[in-house]
Amino acid sequence: MEIDEATTEVLVVGGGLAGLVAATTAARQGRQVVLLEARSEPGGRARTTDSDGFLLNEGPHALYAGGEGIAVLRELGLDPKGQKPPTKGAMGLLEGRLGLLPVGPTSFARSDLLSFRAKVALGRQLTALPRMDASRLVGTSLSAWLADLLPDARSRDLVAGLARVGTYSNDPDEFDAGAAVVQLQRALGDGVLYLDGGWRTLVRGLTEAAVAAGVRVVAGEKVAKVETGQAGVVVRTATGELTAGSIVVTTGGPAGAADLLGITDGPLRTRADVARPSLVAALDVGLRRPWGSAPTFVLGVDAPLYLSVHAPTADLAPEGGSLVSVARYLPPDSGRSAADDRRELEALLDLVQPRWRRDATAVRFLHRVVAATDIPTAGTGGLAGRPPTAVPGMPGVFVAGDWVGPHGLLADAALASGAAAGRAAAGAREVAGVA
Repeated sequence: MEIDEATTEVLVVGGGLAGLVAATTAARQGRQVVLLEARSEPGGRARTTDSDGFLLNEGPHALYAGGEGIAVLRELGLDPKGQKPPTKGAMGLLEGRLGLLPVGPTSFARSDLLSFRAKVALGRQLTALPRMDASRLVGTSLSAWLADLLPDARSRDLVAGLARVGTYSNDPDEFDAGAAVVQLQRALGDGVLYLDGGWRTLVRGLTEAAVAAGVRVVAGEKVAKVETGQAGVVVRTATGELTAGSIVVTTGGPAGAADLLGITDGPLRTRADVARPSLVAALDVGLRRPWGSAPTFVLGVDAPLYLSVHAPTADLAPEGGSLVSVARYLPPDSGRSAADDRRELEALLDLVQPRWRRDATAVRFLHRVVAATDIPTAGTGGLAGRPPTAVPGMPGVFVAGDWVGPHGLLADAALASGAAAGRAAAGAREVAGVA
């Protein structure tokens, strides 16, 4: 590493959303910041691939319009451009057939997925959902809350399906109901944005903001070990070592952070040992023709499936083309093969758009993609029970990511914790002799 140690005050490990925000935030506080990214370029799970003009995110991605993340981005000078997906004509998949998804007055009246009595009960609860006090549900699992909320099993399955899409998780027996309700309120309230140009637009914007703030971005530099001492924090890589006053670790989730920091016991190691990641199987397909009159959104009611047309809703496809994302939210310890998951995703696409294979230009299947490195569980206290940015017993050491801090899920958590960690690292101890 050809980096001037004498002027490095804050080190950031990892160039995903959390790392880029942490680095930029610390630099804007007047600190000299170096960001180390193991891959050839920043981005993490926010990378976007161009396949024949179709912009493929790593599985279905959406930015919550009313979440913490968009506020952090705007504070850094970014204003994400995108479109809200249409909800009219949304369908539910139940017992292998499609039916109108009851999410509004008209669809409630016309849907045949639920009995009349079940629709009345569900409508009452969905109407009350925006005013529900989610804090009273902390410590209760999503499945337990649904069992108390709705007597009809299909209604419970439908709400569970909405929660799966909102949280990118299929772990209802453990997922904290308080966190799930907050996400449902956001999904059914301000909704989400499909980003024009894909999530790489966020990566580019944040990278430019970091460089403009004075951050030194070093790609292709994998950190092997982090040590702390009186002189500061020492980072060791294959090409050398670097000392700074403070560090923000944003890679690898709780287990990766604990391993990198050499933590064998204490709160962070305990969290790493009980972490429950969310995994998704995803099929993205670019078609060289318009989507037509087929449903643009399908929610699996009795199966953990999802289909949504991301383009032309957002600018992600060549003119006249369309881009659809199909996903299966994998349950914990799923023993299914990649081939089985792909067949199920293709079968859903066959049902919705039977001639898709003839018109497919770009096809990408991803199996066991990490959607979240650790969900907020009822047993660990929900959002408030997640680890803080400051690592206990290690002055000057901070963590950030989608598993850190009391605010938000997914990208919202990564961005919010990145900003908090960047502020904290900027105010931490300085390297001896550096003003």
